[in-house]
Amino acid sequence: MNVRILASVGVLLILSAVSLGASPVLSGLSWFDMQADSSVLLDDLSFGTQLLCDFSGGSLETDALVGWPMVWVWQGISGYTAVNGLVCKADILFGPSTGDFLYAQTLVSASIGGIDFAWHAAQLGNAVLGGPADGWALRVSAAARGLEIVSISEFGARIEDADFDGITIVHAATGEERHYATDPLVAGRGFTGEKASFRARDLACAELLAITVYASCTGLQYVALEATNLAASTSWVSLNTEMVLRPEAKDFSLWPTVVLDDTACFQLYADLAWDPVTGLIDGIAVSGLELACAIGSFRIRDVAVLDLNRYVITTEAHENQVEKLSEALAQGHDYYPDYWEMLSLSYTTQGCGGTTFSLLANSFFGGASCGLFDWAMSHVEATIPLSSSLSFSIQLEALSAGFSRFGFGVALSW
Repeated sequence: MNVRILASVGVLLILSAVSLGASPVLSGLSWFDMQADSSVLLDDLSFGTQLLCDFSGGSLETDALVGWPMVWVWQGISGYTAVNGLVCKADILFGPSTGDFLYAQTLVSASIGGIDFAWHAAQLGNAVLGGPADGWALRVSAAARGLEIVSISEFGARIEDADFDGITIVHAATGEERHYATDPLVAGRGFTGEKASFRARDLACAELLAITVYASCTGLQYVALEATNLAASTSWVSLNTEMVLRPEAKDFSLWPTVVLDDTACFQLYADLAWDPVTGLIDGIAVSGLELACAIGSFRIRDVAVLDLNRYVITTEAHENQVEKLSEALAQGHDYYPDYWEMLSLSYTTQGCGGTTFSLLANSFFGGASCGLFDWAMSHVEATIPLSSSLSFSIQLEALSAGFSRFGFGVALSW
């Protein structure tokens, strides 16, 4: 059956459930964002609205985004319902300005006899890069006594998990993004892949030991071995490691963390160097280091990447994580290719009515910069709640050459 039909059926089921639901509760969110840069007075302007209807046993949500100059970027519809232990979720995305169908997915999950089943189906429209495409996948998992076994059988689709980030759809004209769990971009029809994971948690020697084997219809792709918080002789030292074995290469990474006290820690990002001729280990390459300190609601991070060919610092959209370059490229994560150091200060506190005030200030340094101490760019963003339903946000970026970008936003919930 065509995946678009399956996704549409999922939405129709949810709409039917809404019509039968008693005493629906309506709520909504509207927002406005403006971006300006040094070369253009107004670079980006967007308006968005979201309407949520909660009912007994489920919910229905619709949202719209309009960008400048009056481009109806997309219209999304999402729904959820649960009936007798069977959970159904569905999403459909359209590009109204061009009249295109963009994406649809249906997720159906249930638990039977302690075994969890999740069926994902999705279709990508031909207006999206990589489309048209469709496929489905089945995830089966079971856990007992700290041991978890997960099997993901792929039939033309991959689904988001610890090793895969799902799919992000980008609107080319505005740069706006939408993220979903099911990616129907795997080539081929019928069976296209199998991923099996075995995880043991809360062991005496480690917090987590895991092995993952992934094979596609063309053969074995990789075997990944992972260990988190390996026990050491002292309580203030922990070690995370990962080894990925591929038919054409192998990669071993280790991230030792030293907890200096209750508020600070120091972490290294390192890799084992292999001799390509003998296949033996001939050294350890330290590619980055990080010092983090938390004092009350404040958090300070100093991150240095020593080898930009192996590790990079991701952008604020991906939480400024230190990540392998190969993984960032494979997952489509935005990163700063030229900045080798970041000094970050963040502050978060709770306000009245459950609101949150947050501040993030990042300064980046790069070897090609002519600024003081190689300072290249600073990024500042803040969310300021005025009440439980009204909040403001600001964003500022400044380069060593001068002002770069300013952003302002308002969000109103009701």
